[in-house]
Amino acid sequence: MFKIINYEKDIIFKTKIGEICSISLEQDFNVEDNIFKGSFNLSGEYKPNNLSVNKETFNYDLPLEYELDDKIDKESIIYEIDNFEYNTVDDVLSVYIDLRLNYEEIKKEPIIPEPFKLEEEPESKDIIELEPIPIEEKPVIEENIEEDRLNKEEQEAIIDSTPKEDTYIVYHIHKITEMDTLESIAKEYNTSVDMIKEYNEGESFEINNKLIIPCKKNE
Repeated sequence: MFKIINYEKDIIFKTKIGEICSISLEQDFNVEDNIFKGSFNLSGEYKPNNLSVNKETFNYDLPLEYELDDKIDKESIIYEIDNFEYNTVDDVLSVYIDLRLNYEEIKKEPIIPEPFKLEEEPESKDIIELEPIPIEEKPVIEENIEEDRLNKEEQEAIIDSTPKEDTYIVYHIHKITEMDTLESIAKEYNTSVDMIKEYNEGESFEINNKLIIPCKKNE
């Protein structure tokens, strides 16, 4: 199961924005009680006007809180950036972020009603002894030990494949220049060409186009 959290924010800069030279997006979230909370960190460089040689830096924390449904298993949540876009008008940078939450739903145990109890009849003075009725013995079915062992191995494989909590992904926005190739961009951001293609499916590799560059880091 998954949910998409749509996040929009207008950020006012101290000067006009002529050109965004570079921009990076990081995220840090956790679950407290029934609230998914944390923040995005947006940073990069820009020119106050297109003719300027000097660059200005920017760094903003964008907080987010989202109330989770009671059916969501909080320990199973894995989050990632599904889409990131931005545009500029004068001194305002507008960002649009889609955050994807992958999770499992909590399975409730079925309620089994208690068996109906008959009221006890008063004891009779005359006690009649009855002969016991023989009950056929049911064959003992041996448990499938091999199947149980495989189930445990599958569970361990699932646990081992769970992403570790000490990793997160940084997203960069790269503007394509005349000198760029997919190999040179992958080398610059310490990632792979296949990863760039996966996150930019449908985008043409042309000058001035923007690419989303995912990079895995350790804390």
